[in-house]
Formats: sequence, structure tokens, C-alpha cells
Amino acid sequence: MSTASPRHAYVDVLRAAACLAVVAYHLSLYWLGAWRLGFAETFARASPLTKLFVAPSQLGFLGVSLFLVLSGFCLQLSVRPGEPLGAARFFSRRAWRTLPPYFASLALVSLSSLWPALSYVTLRPVRLRDVWTHALMLHNLWPDTVWTINGVYWTLALEWQLYLVFPLAVAALRRAGPRLFLFGSFALSLSWYAALRAHPATARLTGEPYAILYESVPGRWFEFASGMVAAEVVRRGLRAPRAWLAVAATLWIPAAAWVHLVDVWAFPFDRLVCGVSFGCLLWLASSARTGWSTRPARGLAWIGGISYSLYLVHQPLLIGLSPFAVARGVDVAAAAGLLVGVPVSLAVAWVFFSLFERPVLARLARGRTR
Repeated sequence: MSTASPRHAYVDVLRAAACLAVVAYHLSLYWLGAWRLGFAETFARASPLTKLFVAPSQLGFLGVSLFLVLSGFCLQLSVRPGEPLGAARFFSRRAWRTLPPYFASLALVSLSSLWPALSYVTLRPVRLRDVWTHALMLHNLWPDTVWTINGVYWTLALEWQLYLVFPLAVAALRRAGPRLFLFGSFALSLSWYAALRAHPATARLTGEPYAILYESVPGRWFEFASGMVAAEVVRRGLRAPRAWLAVAATLWIPAAAWVHLVDVWAFPFDRLVCGVSFGCLLWLASSARTGWSTRPARGLAWIGGISYSLYLVHQPLLIGLSPFAVARGVDVAAAAGLLVGVPVSLAVAWVFFSLFERPVLARLARGRTR
């Protein structure tokens, strides 16, 4: 079920692109063996045709960047100009929208890990500490909980921490205006990354310690803020040359390729480019008046409508099925992933959506009409 009106169908299409990018990344990790081999070795073992999947899939986690920009965009677009945000109502609706499916997923994955045949779906045993930190959306604040239970959950904690800042950000955007707000947000994230890279204790962190510092609100703030500014630009009907927007919307590709394939120590400064690039992508997509009713666009919009459910369920599912794929070699695993892994993930996501997410959307829709 799409959550965007026809006027905003491009939002669901971009949600689908972001989620499918993350799914592709996890397919390469868990089905093609990049989790233990590394992407370079996985790429070397692949046939020329499979390389066409492996190469872009290793950048699939940048779907999270697009999600953050989309989140800021949709939240800001829902704010009525000149009216108070209504923090209590905002947090209530965010809680109803995000938490019931999240808690259902959290319970299902945690309980599945208790079954010996599926204990490996969480990659490590689930502890009581994991459960309560996840329940409170604090698990991304400690290295030993940030990636436990379900690896994608850290982004949901980050989202909620961004929600807590959002009312203040709305006030700042109104007072400062889009340009100054965007510049200040850029300066904040750039300064945060630069300070971490400059300090000997944090300059070369990797893994979980890296995640809690670099993947925190200050570091990822600019992407979220870029979405907020893009919403204001679209709301005000501002125009820009489409050719320039198209170029800006693709700047993330060379930036990400450079950082992740050439100079890994420049990471994560590409996230700043992603914020600008994906914000321009939204601006460009909003100006396209045709193409959203085509069959491919409708298919992607459908995936975008269930993208939250797909995001919640796909990683444990792919890990659970991975023993049937990873032992058969990179090429067979890639074909199986695209022909079986993705369709099965979509089917399970649809069932999960129908059971746990659609009732929430119906409740919110009833509340909106009162």
C-alpha cells in the first residue's frame, strides 16, 4: 500500500530504490559470501555477468542515505507553513507509524533465534541487554548492541533520535531560512567527521566502535536536513535547470566510488555529497509530471509502499536462507538471490505488511480524517 499520493508517487519509487539497494547489499554479503570473503574477493570469483551485480551492490548501503533524505523530506512536507508543529501529536503519530511493526519484527526475530535450527539468523546469541536497548531505541549508542538481533535496526534508532531533534530543526529552518539552515547543517556534520578523523583515538576506528560515533545524529544530520530543505524547495515551487539538477543528482556515484573503491580513508565524507545529491534527486523527481503511471513505476511504487516491512524482515530472512546459496558458488548464489531471494523477501514482506503495518496505516488514516 502506497503511503504517497499520486502527486508524490516519486517518493514511493525512491523508497523502493533505497530499500532494494540495501537488499542487494545484503544479498552480496550473505548469499554471495562477501561477509567472510570481502567484496574484492567475491568480485574476483564472479563471472563477468555476475560482476555487473557485485560491483554496484557493494554500494547498496547508501540506500540508508537516501532513506534519511526521504525521511527529512516527508516529515518537513507534512508540516503546515506558519502553524505550530504540535510536538505531542507529531511524536504520537511517529510512534504509531513506526513502532508496532518494529516491535513485531523484533519479537519474531528474537524468538526465531531461540530455535536451534535458526539460531544463526541473529549472527550472535540474543541477550537481555540487546532486547531492552532495542526496545528503548538506544542500541546504536553502544558497540556491543549496535548491530545485534537484526543488523538494520541501528538505522531505526538513528531515525528516532532524529525525530527527537526534528521540532527544533523545524523552528531553526523557519528562523534561518533554507540556505542558512542547510549551510549550518553541512558545517555541523563536516565538523563532526573532521574532528573524529583528526583525533588519534577515533581516526581509524572500524566496525561497531566506528558505527556509534560516525553513524550518529551529528554525522548523519546533513542528509536528513537536506531532505527538509528539498521539501521546502518543492513546496515553494522553486525551479532550477533540469540538466543541472540531473548532474547534481548523480554526484553521489563518483563520490561513493572514490571513497569506497579508491580512498577508503576519505569515508564518510561522501555522505555529505549524498545529502546534496539525493536532495537534488528529489527536487528533480518532483518536477517530472509524467512517467509515474507506467507499469515499472507502479511496480516500484508498490515496493515503496511495503518498503518499511521489507526493510524490517529481509536481513534475517536472507541470513536464514543463506546456507542454501553460499555453498554453491558466487554465480549460482547471485542468480538464486535475484530469482529466489528477492521474490521471497518481497512475499514475506507483503505478509508482514498485511499483518502488522496495514492496520497501523488504517488507524492513522482514520485519525487524519477526524
